[in-house]
Amino acid sequence: MTRSPQRLETGNWAAVFDLGQGTLRASSPPLRRSGLSLFFSGYIANPGEVAALLGQPGLRDPHELAHAAWLRWECRLARHVLGAFGIAVLDHRQGVLTLVQDALGQRPLFFAREDGAEGALCRIADTLDGLLASGGARGRCLDYFASWLRFGHGASDLTPYEGVRRLAHGRHVRIGTRTTQQGAAVTPAAAQFAWSHTRAEAEQELVRQVEQAVARECAGLRNPLFELSGGLDSSTVVALARRGAGARRLHAVTWGSPHDDDIGYAAPLAQQLDLAQRIVMRPDDDFIDWDSVHDWAEPGNEFSGTLRKVLRELVAGRHDAVVTGVGGDDVFHGRGMAPTWLADLLRAGRLGQALRTIRTAPPDGTPQRLFVSQLWRFGLRPLFGGAGVTGFTPHYAYCRDFMERCAALAPADMNLPREASAARSDFWRNLRMLVANRVAPGHLMPEIGFRHPLLSLPLVEFSAAILGRYETHLRPDRTLQRSAFAGRVPAPILERTSKGGSLAQEAAYWRGDDARRRFRTDASHAVALGLVDARQWEALLGAARFGRVANLREFDFIMKTEIWLRGAKGGAASRSAELAVVAGPPD
Repeated sequence: MTRSPQRLETGNWAAVFDLGQGTLRASSPPLRRSGLSLFFSGYIANPGEVAALLGQPGLRDPHELAHAAWLRWECRLARHVLGAFGIAVLDHRQGVLTLVQDALGQRPLFFAREDGAEGALCRIADTLDGLLASGGARGRCLDYFASWLRFGHGASDLTPYEGVRRLAHGRHVRIGTRTTQQGAAVTPAAAQFAWSHTRAEAEQELVRQVEQAVARECAGLRNPLFELSGGLDSSTVVALARRGAGARRLHAVTWGSPHDDDIGYAAPLAQQLDLAQRIVMRPDDDFIDWDSVHDWAEPGNEFSGTLRKVLRELVAGRHDAVVTGVGGDDVFHGRGMAPTWLADLLRAGRLGQALRTIRTAPPDGTPQRLFVSQLWRFGLRPLFGGAGVTGFTPHYAYCRDFMERCAALAPADMNLPREASAARSDFWRNLRMLVANRVAPGHLMPEIGFRHPLLSLPLVEFSAAILGRYETHLRPDRTLQRSAFAGRVPAPILERTSKGGSLAQEAAYWRGDDARRRFRTDASHAVALGLVDARQWEALLGAARFGRVANLREFDFIMKTEIWLRGAKGGAASRSAELAVVAGPPD
């Protein structure tokens, strides 16, 4: 009997596939065609381009587009399809499950293979709590925590739960009855953009890429909500979106604090662009969302109770997505990216070119110090100091067995594409860090659709392509970006040097009585897990009580893990999902 095609609601699905029997149970029905069951979540940012490439210009439904793209390109579809999406394809005849996602991994996919005496099962879901709810208690995966400590983020293919994996960006996985195979679904097309010969050409290409990225991300949205901090990136996104909105009025939200000056920049811009702006002030004592901590699937959710509540109110029934400029720092400024091309030039004996390139860096008040510092840190030291120079150096002596786990995790575990250029390789490594736990909150707040125009793949590839020649114009003051958008973004925004998101609230919290009461040493889950011992835990808290929390990676990681561990027992792992049989064995 031929079944009629079924449609899938975008996002929040979980399924269990019996690899031997070919049966499928799922929380939502997949799209079923010609022996295939396809789950889709997220969105496609360039549906018109994809439909034209497929020879079906009228096709716009994302599920149908995903199915047609799979039939044409299979695992290579992420090279052509842009956006944030995850796709799971079940081939019932061959008994094979394939997972593939967008090139940057913005829409996560999770899977867990379970081999037993009676056969093999595979659990899949587009949220971590959805997979956990599909059945089975899970222990803690210490390798996940070790990788976060070593690299500053969770390993690309691990989760906090033993046996539960996340599909790494730019990869695909095929799961059969006896084997699990991984491969590269997409690699950065480093040669796609030629290096610009002049700064003017670089500026023109940068503007073109950002304009296209914003247009892609906003296409098809009925009533988007824009985050507007008054900073360079959010203001650029909003200004370009407003130019393409015609007479339609856009809505923006600004998160305010007495400790920063975001409102002073965002409010005039909202008035100038005729935006319907809502300003949300977060109270000083609203630092951690303790009421919702049990809902967090992973460590890293920094939303306070106020921000989380307002976001849900704004999105529910009113806005179909939140559009944010978060991620621009890492794309344009290169925060955390060491310019290893300096060492490459010195190895090639091109000292003169290295010196000329560094000296073109824009002054930041101490240009001479910047010049000497860059040459020493990123040129001479890596050249003569060996690979260990850039290795992980802990501020604290963590438990020995835990540090052994850290040492065992090599950068190869990050599933990075191989690049001839060390600078571009570092760029993609940093972007993996960014996407994994910072600006892809789908695994933290799956009920809200976030869109990040500045993480559009062509824009990212362009930014990676100009590393080296114009990297010093991207960092530290982003003069290339500021001059490129002159006339498109108001001058006060382009000239702004302050940065929103003051750490004053965080420092004040750790100095207060609530932190001392909640984070007593004898009640520490991090100590019980073995991340630190009691003495080291006291040292962390002592430093925090003096306000020493900024840029302290170990403190940030351990405290987020501590908060998460306290709520994990009553969270998603103890819930269950209703799964219905949607497909039997193949005919």
